[in-house]
Amino acid sequence: MMAENFDFFMMMFLAIVMLFFVSSAYLLYCYRTGNVRRVKLFVPVIMSLLFVTFSAQLVSRYYLFKFSVEAISQPSSIVKFNGIEVSNEIREKLIYAFKNRKQTKLSGSHPLEKITLTIQSELFSISFSLRKDSREHDLYWVFLRNSRITGVNTFINLNI
Repeated sequence: MMAENFDFFMMMFLAIVMLFFVSSAYLLYCYRTGNVRRVKLFVPVIMSLLFVTFSAQLVSRYYLFKFSVEAISQPSSIVKFNGIEVSNEIREKLIYAFKNRKQTKLSGSHPLEKITLTIQSELFSISFSLRKDSREHDLYWVFLRNSRITGVNTFINLNI
């Protein structure tokens, strides 16, 4: 259920970004045609959309991993790597990795082998794709699986 809510949240985020670009194009048009009154009117709107866009992205990532850490911490939840249930030691490593995740990394590397991480709790089930970095062997690229939104969500250091 949480994955569907996250998808909805990300679709709203994309709608806000699209509204930002349309408003920016209109603002540029007004500026070029000399309609200063509309330019003054749209500047606060553009700034507000920009603020909401970046805030929504940060908030979505925060809650995605907050809920994941809470689910991994629950003894009743099931955590699996490639369909095999993990030990408590690996659960602790995952909790530490998700709490200390990074949003950036050095460029020049690419993701390699894939591990599917599935977290099933009483409230939701979520699946991540962890891809090992080609340079740093403890660094994993984290993707949200089964989502309409693609791309890297974060990077974690995990020694498994």
